[in-house]
Amino acid sequence: MNLKFYKLINYLSVKTSLLLFKQRLPLGYVLFNYLYKKIIVNNISFNDEISDFHKSGFVKLKLNLKNEINFYKDKFFFKDEEKDVTKRNKFYLNDTDQKNFLNQLEEKLKPTISTLERYFNCDVFISDIVPFRIYHVEGSDNLKKEFYANNFHQDGYLMIYNKIFINMMDVNEDDGPLQLVPLNNKKEFFKSFKYKNRDDYDPFGNQNLIYKNSGSIGDCCLFSSPQVIHKAGIPKNYRDLIQIILMTIPKKYSYQLNIDNYKNVFSGNEKNIMKLAKPYNMLNLIKLFIIFIKEKRNKSKKNIQALN
Repeated sequence: MNLKFYKLINYLSVKTSLLLFKQRLPLGYVLFNYLYKKIIVNNISFNDEISDFHKSGFVKLKLNLKNEINFYKDKFFFKDEEKDVTKRNKFYLNDTDQKNFLNQLEEKLKPTISTLERYFNCDVFISDIVPFRIYHVEGSDNLKKEFYANNFHQDGYLMIYNKIFINMMDVNEDDGPLQLVPLNNKKEFFKSFKYKNRDDYDPFGNQNLIYKNSGSIGDCCLFSSPQVIHKAGIPKNYRDLIQIILMTIPKKYSYQLNIDNYKNVFSGNEKNIMKLAKPYNMLNLIKLFIIFIKEKRNKSKKNIQALN
């Protein structure tokens, strides 16, 4: 009964957000994100990338990992018992390669993460790495039958949850690139696509409102999946990519992400991420916001002390 009641409340909350704020998130998440951007975010432009990320909700990073991808491309493998999957297959690495690959990613992403920490006024961690391949599927134009997040949606998390997509191959229009709606196009998108929900909209709206993440092998796209309306494109054959989840959380709470061991980062960390980025009641939401307020104050004090 409690679960059914929660689902009903969540359903009504999301419906209200769609109607009033053009966001497919619970009302509490919409309020949290609004206040976080108004009170906690440091929106001073550190560089063009963060400025674009703040304005549009995504940015193509001035970073390419082609060398790293090419070095590991022959080391990635599918598990035999998963080879019959026809929609999405996860790539795996052996333990040693996992550890080395994570170290290389952390090193290459260090400047980006450091800048994001100043932007969010909080620590940022790589909490999950998922390399995978998506395949062409028939019937993908049927909005009622979604295969792998290929309908326009927002991820049901707070804005402390962000993603980086890394191309594991050259991606053009035929490869079904990730599709993103810039934040400043959102209202026009809702109108043009007659958007009511992820399974109820006109797919033939104004395509000029959509950014398609095509590009070269190793290209990196940072985006706020809880804020940006997006979907997976359908490739004519297949598309290989790496999804990195970045979590914004004070360092003393990072143990909850279970990232102390590199194996946990590659094993699918969704349950631990949900504990922090997907609170299930208003009290937990308020407590979490207070934690970020305190973290901002602590960082401000440290910055003042450093100047003195």
